[in-house]
Amino acid sequence: MNFKVDEQQDNSELMKYRENVNVFTGFVKKVLPVLEKHKKELKQNSKSVNESYLSYKNVYSSMVKFEDLALDFFNDNDINKRTLTHPGMGDVKGKVAETID
Repeated sequence: MNFKVDEQQDNSELMKYRENVNVFTGFVKKVLPVLEKHKKELKQNSKSVNESYLSYKNVYSSMVKFEDLALDFFNDNDINKRTLTHPGMGDVKGKVAETID
């Protein structure tokens, strides 16, 4: 919208510009509460997603600890029989932390 206003402009053109501004202002007044509601919902959703990621991180951490403690006893200290901490898996702890953080 390009409004060019000068002193010699016809009053009807100024009224047309004012009407356009009023229509836009009305639109903004209607949309603003909806946008505020969406903003609030997104903040709540963000909190839930972060809690979910933290939960997954804790599950992986617990599984690795279980493998380190319990399975080590049952597989005769053979690291090649492990799943999460197998040498071929690489740094699972680091990958999980990188993915979740």
